[in-house]
Amino acid sequence: MRQNLREIPLGAQPASGGRWLTRGNAIDRQPVYARDGERIAFSSNRNGNLEIWVVSRRSGDVRRMTEHTAQDSDPSFMPDGRLLFSSNRSGAFEIWMADSDGSGAHQITHDGSDAENPVATADGQWIIYASMKPGAGGIMRIRPDGSEPRLIVVGNLIEPEVSPDGKHVAFVADLGSEGEALRVTRLAGRGNRRARAHAALTCHPRDHHGNARFVQNAYDATSVVPNTVVWVDCTTFTSSHPLAPALFRFSDSEPPSTRSQKYSQRIGAVPARAGGMTN
Repeated sequence: MRQNLREIPLGAQPASGGRWLTRGNAIDRQPVYARDGERIAFSSNRNGNLEIWVVSRRSGDVRRMTEHTAQDSDPSFMPDGRLLFSSNRSGAFEIWMADSDGSGAHQITHDGSDAENPVATADGQWIIYASMKPGAGGIMRIRPDGSEPRLIVVGNLIEPEVSPDGKHVAFVADLGSEGEALRVTRLAGRGNRRARAHAALTCHPRDHHGNARFVQNAYDATSVVPNTVVWVDCTTFTSSHPLAPALFRFSDSEPPSTRSQKYSQRIGAVPARAGGMTN
């Protein structure tokens, strides 16, 4: 099995063209753009072990960011360019941070059970991640220095993604035999009140469909569309129509006090520049 990274421009319908960012026999996955748009971090087993790598969008140069006998995956970036990732260097998977060149790696969380899929808010004040802690699992937030951990959405939830404006979090909910659901909730909350999350899109069969990515401004056929995520288009899945990325728009359709968001429209099968879909 092999997976390579491909970048496709946002805005074309149907999606066409694009370019390969990596090629070879390795499994390259979990791509994410740096905030400056010049680099893409991804996980890969190209050296025989799962590590974090970065590819330059300009030159195509590929550089290894982590090197350890443990497994490093789930890359993302802090606003200042520091690297976030999950690793089982200390036993269970925990959230780690390194400098922008991969040096100085240090552990952020100490959940004692799988903590994965870190992503920073736009202001760099919080790291959002998925915790599999027994009896207290869900979407967590924590300060970059490891202080003030708090569970914000309860459940068997993975792969959070924070919106560019910092107001929403998209994540994937495991519904067991019913499949997976992409959910969106407001991130901003007061006190210790936990956010409510509402099902937006449910996928069958129960295959893993990867994480969603927010898009700052997506395009439908004629205009800019805000509040958009890219996820697998399971709405049209058939044996002859494989899963592929598509754009979905959501709206705050209920009063803010209800913290209810839902998807209002599928706006096209267009892969997003916002980070890539392979997980």
